[in-house]
Amino acid sequence: ATEDGGAAKLAEKAKRDAYLPDMPQGFKFVPLVVEIFGRMGEDGEQLFSTLVKRVAERTMLPKGVCTATWRMRLSMALQREQARIILHRAGKLLSGVRSKYG
Repeated sequence: ATEDGGAAKLAEKAKRDAYLPDMPQGFKFVPLVVEIFGRMGEDGEQLFSTLVKRVAERTMLPKGVCTATWRMRLSMALQREQARIILHRAGKLLSGVRSKYG
């Protein structure tokens, strides 16, 4: 994508196209897309903002504190999952090499 946030827009559209046709009645689908450097798609950003606002209201913490905390938690969860995927794939590659050569 050539515009700022363009990759997220494309990914949101792809998720809508893939999942909305099979979405049961009464459910709302929100595509959550995060670009490589952390930018969220517009729909995901709106959902995140709404959820953080609710957390801030219920905990009586400043919204800025809740936003920073939950962005950090989301970032860490995504990093852990990416690391898990990389290690899993590396393990598959290495097991193939071991079986082939020794």
